[in-house]
Amino acid sequence: MGAVNPEAADRLARVRAALAEISDEVSVPVENLLPTDAVRQLCWEGTASGVTRVDDALAGSGARAWQRRLTVPAVAAALASA
Repeated sequence: MGAVNPEAADRLARVRAALAEISDEVSVPVENLLPTDAVRQLCWEGTASGVTRVDDALAGSGARAWQRRLTVPAVAAALASA
C-alpha cells in the first residue's frame, strides 16, 4: 500500500465512519468489529461491491461470522456511496 490512492483513502474514511456508528450502537470497540488489516485491504482494493462480495472478502481476510453479521451491510453501503 505504498502508493498514494485518494480513492482508497476516501473509501477507508467512509467505512471507518460506518464502523464507528456500529461500535456506538452495540457497545463493542471499533477495533473489535473487524480486523484492521481486513478493512484496509478491502478499501485499498476497492473491488468488492455489494453485500455478498464484501462478506466474501471479509471472510477471506479472517473476519468472524459475528463480525460480518454486524458490519457487512454498513460496510457495503459505505463502499457504494461516493
